[in-house]
Amino acid sequence: MTRKAILNRAFAPREKALILALVVVLVGAFYYFAVVQNTANMVASSQDRISELEMQISTEQTIAMKRAAMERELEKINGQEDAPRIPVYNNFRGEWDQVKRLLADATSFQLSFGDPVASGDLVRRPAQVTFTTTTYEKALNLVRKFQHEDFRCTVNDFGMSMVSDRVSDKTGISVTLNMTFYETLNGATDLSGLTFADEEKK
Repeated sequence: MTRKAILNRAFAPREKALILALVVVLVGAFYYFAVVQNTANMVASSQDRISELEMQISTEQTIAMKRAAMERELEKINGQEDAPRIPVYNNFRGEWDQVKRLLADATSFQLSFGDPVASGDLVRRPAQVTFTTTTYEKALNLVRKFQHEDFRCTVNDFGMSMVSDRVSDKTGISVTLNMTFYETLNGATDLSGLTFADEEKK
């Protein structure tokens, strides 16, 4: 009887006010943590993401400007008459050693050569190299060096991008070069491994 009486009795105005205040506090706390705090975290995360994207855009714009400048420079170099000499076929070992020597200061690199193709007395040997350096300046200087070494080659295309090492928390520049080395058949005594352009078309 006593327990039922307690449950069924009417709350006093003061008790109702306290209960109402408690409900308001609980609803307010829920709204704050579920809505306000969550929204603030989302806004902060979005701002961080926007800042990161702005930095990436700025970096890409810098790369694009430097690439455009390098392309103009390469066009001038490729058109020079006093370009490096064209060796007699087969100069694969000399070209291989030249590229490896130039990339000695690179952080890392990968190098591959394609099959040489002769057209008339001129032999074209395609090559692709991908390397990383710590700065733009070092990357661009390496690209320039390829144009001024002993053996004639042209840079047909190249790409630059920023890379990051999560282990060391450092950033670097990755460069991919598509090149062509030139050799001549004048004075050549061994034509092994060579494909002629007419045969390639067949």
